Amino acid sequence: MAMPLSIFLLIIFSGFLHACWNSLAKYVGKNATILWLSMSLGGWLGFPYLILSNSSFSWLTLLTWGLLCGFSHSIYYVALTHAYSRFQLSTIYPISRGLGIVITSLLSLFYFNDALTPLGGIGIFFVVFGIAIFYINVSSILKNYHALKWGVLVGFTIAGYLITDYLALRHLPVSHLVFIIFIVMSILLFPYLLMYRRSDLLETLLHKKRVAVLIGLLSFSSYFLLLWVLKISPLGYVIALRETSIVFAGLIAWIFLKEPFSVTKWLAITIISIGAIIIKIS
Repeated sequence: MAMPLSIFLLIIFSGFLHACWNSLAKYVGKNATILWLSMSLGGWLGFPYLILSNSSFSWLTLLTWGLLCGFSHSIYYVALTHAYSRFQLSTIYPISRGLGIVITSLLSLFYFNDALTPLGGIGIFFVVFGIAIFYINVSSILKNYHALKWGVLVGFTIAGYLITDYLALRHLPVSHLVFIIFIVMSILLFPYLLMYRRSDLLETLLHKKRVAVLIGLLSFSSYFLLLWVLKISPLGYVIALRETSIVFAGLIAWIFLKEPFSVTKWLAITIISIGAIIIKIS
């Protein structure tokens, strides 16, 4: 049975929002503490909702899964910011996103018993292959073992937080999970930023609050949509389709940031788009 059009469009829109906040974060610079402030605002603004909510859930369940998911997201945050501060985006991003898709898709098929048709598998392959073409430079990766190692590490952390969130959604409503994840990340990462990124943190708190709010709105909305569709759709399909954000990010960079756009990137966009269509009809 083909994926419903409404779910397909929600996943694509989530990817678009993801591309928007990543492009904005790149535009304002490499200050990773802006992302921390944006998710902190999103999480703590939802704290009254968690307290006053009449939903029937166990606080022990909420805190247990909140800690597990928040910790896995925090590990991803630290690994990603460390990798991006030392290695090229064009090396880290394709390895980590592609590996994240492969791991989650395999677990979706063999562990979670999600329905993955042969046609759907072909669609996922097209998306991963398109990501590789869009960014990857094989010769530079082979010459830089440490970048390859960090790309793989980030890929495992991506798969880690996606799988943890997927399991948590079996026990918690989407709205409760997304708020508690952002709150736990805010708490866990603050000591790390205070110790190793103090000057960036001070700059963010003094001068970058407005852009942090905007990034927070975009990232919160993007991840809320992702969690919502994960609750009702196969993990592998959702994660592969979400990576169409690469197409949007590339187009935003070309149109607004005036970055060069080669024939190879247009080819990659075509392949990723074909993969997305195959997943839609599979």
